[in-house]
Amino acid sequence: MNKSMIKRILDKLEGLRKKRESSWKETVIYIHGISPKGKVKNHDGSYSGLHQTVQQGLEKLEKKRLWPEKYIGVEWGWGTRDPQQSLDRYLARAERKIGEGVLEAVDKQKDWTLNPARLATVGMRKMFLYGVTDIIYYVLAEGEKTVRTTVFNKILSELKNVDASFENLSLTFICHSAGSVIAHDFLYAIFNTQKATSSQSFLPGLKRLRKKAQKGRVRLRRFYSFGSPITPLILRSNTLIKHFAGGKTLDPEQIGILPFEDLKEPRWVNFWEKDDIF
Repeated sequence: MNKSMIKRILDKLEGLRKKRESSWKETVIYIHGISPKGKVKNHDGSYSGLHQTVQQGLEKLEKKRLWPEKYIGVEWGWGTRDPQQSLDRYLARAERKIGEGVLEAVDKQKDWTLNPARLATVGMRKMFLYGVTDIIYYVLAEGEKTVRTTVFNKILSELKNVDASFENLSLTFICHSAGSVIAHDFLYAIFNTQKATSSQSFLPGLKRLRKKAQKGRVRLRRFYSFGSPITPLILRSNTLIKHFAGGKTLDPEQIGILPFEDLKEPRWVNFWEKDDIF
């Protein structure tokens, strides 16, 4: 076999690879985490800035084709005007009302004892009142269902706009803090092979997306999480508690980290630092 024949074969294989790769509709989804502030604003600036930065980096690496121009940005837990958002839009407002009352009462309480830890207590108290309460809301049954309805519906409706048939979708999730937990739950809802729960089956488009995923026509390209509290929050059911108590680990295929010829590892990357308590 001469060099020209080998080159033709290699070119043909590369052409087939590019054709197969181009059949996937790349979609990037951003989900923010807790918002430990009294006044919450939308995250469009953060989403857009990060998206453009990654795009510029890929352009330097000549890999721009892997990064779509548009993205799906999800908002939850504060007063957005999105008509599709459910009752979780009152969460930040309620936290602010309660937090202001608590902090005002603390300020009125005079205590002249010396406590060096008090400097850190102020910041930790605000984090708990305005941030950790987001987590508490999500892990409770009613809050979890409400936030999932908001986030899942947003993603599903946007995916329908991207590709009405939900065919050959390639997903990349970029999520911070509690947003990574919600994304994890969304991926589990569409990729695990168990029957969908009643709390999931009513969502428009989810059943259809699950069927596509089971046929290998929806894939998780990358899952990037930042400061993720998945470690403790994964213990939200007796089944999982027994699973880990027995020394077992989770099957990554349950959240869509399935073997794909064109996708290299690692598929899930979690960014964290040593001082991150979560």
